[in-house]
Amino acid sequence: KGFPINMDARIIESKDLHNALGSGTLKQSINAVNEVSSMNSANAMYKFIHENPDNEIVKMAKKADIITVLDKKSGKIDTRAFLDIDEFKDLTGRLSKLSEACDKALSKADTADAKNKALEQFLKEVKNAKRGAIFKNMGICISALGIGVPLLMIASRFIIPNNREYKVKEAAAKELAKQQNGILA
Repeated sequence: KGFPINMDARIIESKDLHNALGSGTLKQSINAVNEVSSMNSANAMYKFIHENPDNEIVKMAKKADIITVLDKKSGKIDTRAFLDIDEFKDLTGRLSKLSEACDKALSKADTADAKNKALEQFLKEVKNAKRGAIFKNMGICISALGIGVPLLMIASRFIIPNNREYKVKEAAAKELAKQQNGILA
């Protein structure tokens, strides 16, 4: 369905995302980050991140290790670690797209109960899409490394002249011949 799933699975799977989308605080957080981002000042963004630990984007960036913390419980930002402002802005953009997709899914619901069910269904579909993408990537890697590479190695033996023997078999045969001739005793 084209869900924006190109973010850390820890964010997508978290209850924080559910709560932020359900309460509307994610939109407020996105607007606050975009307001600071419009200044085009890395210092202003850095200051915003440090002064707004309750901002949903900041919380999710900590969860995804975009913002390094000293201690997971305290949530104190490690000022010694590099903080990639562009990656933080990129996360904001991806969460904004997810919020817009959620709004479209919730627009059909008219009661609070229906909105809650629609939100649950939307997040379930997003999580399943992310999990499916992960499993597809794993399958592609397994196929490439488990089937593709060995096939290329075997094909190269037949394409390259005088290369039909197994190299390990040749080395073992030479080693055995040396031992039988008494070179290695």
